[in-house]
Amino acid sequence: MKIDIKELKALGLSLHFEMDNQQLEKLHKESEDLLTALDSLSNLDVGAFAPMHYPFKNSSNSLREDVASQNNDPKKFLKNAKDVNGKYVVVK
Repeated sequence: MKIDIKELKALGLSLHFEMDNQQLEKLHKESEDLLTALDSLSNLDVGAFAPMHYPFKNSSNSLREDVASQNNDPKKFLKNAKDVNGKYVVVK
């Protein structure tokens, strides 16, 4: 995939970026380098690897049980508010 300077300029304008020719040239070179690097990934043989949902074995990302509790004390929450009206926090 190749992106020419004309396409970069149109993309920049659609994103409300104003770029001079020097910036466009730099962006063009960087985008070509990036696309070349990404294209090289398509040559990798990954057939020996099983698909993974997460790249690391991490037990801390497991879901916890959803247990309802009734330990919400409104007085404790309202104690931190700057201005309170009854059981409501006043926002100015």
